[in-house]
Amino acid sequence: MSGLILKDLLTLKKQAKLFAVLLIVYCAISCFTDMYMMSSVFVFVGGMLPITALAYDERAHWDRICPTLPVSRTQIVLSKYVLGLLLSAAGAVIYLLMLIIGERGFSAITENLVVAAGMFLAAMLMLSLSMPLLFWLGSEKFRLIFLLLFLLPVLLISTLGDTGLPALTPKQELWIAIGFTAGVLSLLALSMALSAAIIRRKEY
Repeated sequence: MSGLILKDLLTLKKQAKLFAVLLIVYCAISCFTDMYMMSSVFVFVGGMLPITALAYDERAHWDRICPTLPVSRTQIVLSKYVLGLLLSAAGAVIYLLMLIIGERGFSAITENLVVAAGMFLAAMLMLSLSMPLLFWLGSEKFRLIFLLLFLLPVLLISTLGDTGLPALTPKQELWIAIGFTAGVLSLLALSMALSAAIIRRKEY
């Protein structure tokens, strides 16, 4: 499976230049302004890059070649998830560094870690929802529903943020964090199983 991940990373090398430019720009923003939160984009971009990798696979008709290789369809699916996990984790590390560089600094390292971990879990939630649809519909059709799929949660969060809900106690925040983490990990495992089932039933 490591070979599949390496193949995807080499496929995405064209995106690396754009990613490097964005890294420089956001580092500059974080250093000279108080807009360091913008660097959270790296976490989500990392989690969504498997979509780009799958799109490249479809254009190259990789699905016709891959069955001839000594890898299972389950390994093909898991390699995309591992790719998303690794790139999103790298994005979370960059985001954490930007938080440290920003006005929070090392004095709030625990809070910085919590924020970065929360962004990583949110990216994993997006990955879990995206991958089964991506394997089922293909990259072209998936693009049509991508904005709708993630615009609705954003609107919901924005609406809840304006309802004037009472502040949570530290204990409540802890239980919510534990529940959210467990929920995302469970959904991720279910997503992997569902994607593997979808890809095993596909005809090539």
